[in-house]
Amino acid sequence: MKGRATLAVILTLTTGCATVLGSKQHDFSFDSNPQHAQVLVDGNPVGTTPVTVNLSNTQTHTVTFKKDGYLDAGCVFVEGHWCGLGDS
Repeated sequence: MKGRATLAVILTLTTGCATVLGSKQHDFSFDSNPQHAQVLVDGNPVGTTPVTVNLSNTQTHTVTFKKDGYLDAGCVFVEGHWCGLGDS
């Protein structure tokens, strides 16, 4: 059986934390190594890495990264706070 590598995911805020907490929407930039992983927010495709997505800071969002030959990776944002990254 062929092994599957773990997809490395990089999250970048476009501005500082104070700005994130002071607004109801914010842009989050996602990248991966290797690039061109599919990005899904709450199960809906939003593009491939690298990609910038505008998310609400008043809702919980699940972000999943998929690429053939790699384990899926994901993270959860709870009201604008990044709560972790791991294999999905």
